Amino acid sequence: MKICFFDIDGTLWDERFQIPESTREAVRRVRAAENLVFINSGRTRAFIHADTLFSLKLDGLVSGCGTMLEVAEKGAFIDPDYHRNRVIASTEPALEEKKQTIAILERYHIMSILEGIDDLFADMKAFGHDPFFQIVAEDMGEHLLPFEEAKKSLAFSKLSCDLQGLEHREQAVAELKEMYTYIPHYGDTVCELVPKGCSKGTGILKICETLGVPVADTYAFGDSYNDLEMMKTAGTSIAMGNAEDAVKQAAGLVTKPLKEDGIYYACEKLGLF
Repeated sequence: MKICFFDIDGTLWDERFQIPESTREAVRRVRAAENLVFINSGRTRAFIHADTLFSLKLDGLVSGCGTMLEVAEKGAFIDPDYHRNRVIASTEPALEEKKQTIAILERYHIMSILEGIDDLFADMKAFGHDPFFQIVAEDMGEHLLPFEEAKKSLAFSKLSCDLQGLEHREQAVAELKEMYTYIPHYGDTVCELVPKGCSKGTGILKICETLGVPVADTYAFGDSYNDLEMMKTAGTSIAMGNAEDAVKQAAGLVTKPLKEDGIYYACEKLGLF
C-alpha cells in the first residue's frame, strides 16, 4: 500500500477551483490499486470545505502546513465535518505567542489573514478590493471574521501576511521568525507563517507513523514553496509542470502542468495504477 499526498491549489485544482477529469480518474485508479489518497495543504481546515474536494473520497487530510492531521474512520472517507474524523494532531502557537503575534501585526500595520480550524480572521477594510481577498471572502462567507474577533478568541493555527511596501519590514519579519517558520510566496511579497516544528513534511511523517506505512512508500505532489518540506520528506516527490522552479529542482519527477493531465501522467508513469 502506498500513500499519495496532494497539494490543493495549483496541483489538484486550478485558479477557478476546477479539478480536471483526468485527475479524478487518476485518483479513482490509485485507490482501485489499494493505495491511499490524502490532501496535504497549506490551507487550514476552515478553508477546506468544498464538495469538489471531498467528492474525491479522501482517506486523510493534512491541513494548515501540518498543524492538523485527520484520517478517515475505518470503512469510511474523510467527512467535511472534522469532528466525524479521527483527528490525530492539532497544533497551535502557544497562547503567549498568539498574543505577541497580534501585537506585532498591529505595531507594524501588517495586512494579514489569521487562519484557524473553524474560521479565518482579517481586517476586511485593509484588504479593500484585493482580488485574492475577494475570493477568500466569497468562499468563507460567515466563517471570515473581523481581525478584532481573533484578538478575543485567539483561535488561529497559522497566518499569511502581505509584506509589499511594508515599512520596517525587516524588523517585523525578524520578530515573527522568532515564533514561526517563514515561507515566502509571490517573490516574497506574501508569506506564510507556520508554528515551528510543523510542515507538510512533518504531517507525512506523523501519518506514516500512525498508519504503519514506510515513508519510502509515500508520494508527494505539489507546486509551491510550502510544498518543499513535503518534497524532501516523501519517498517520491512530484512537481507539477506549473510549479515554482525551486519546487521542480527539489522533486524527483517533474510532470506535466495541472491543466495538461499532469496528475494522471505522473501516476501512470510511477506505476500507481
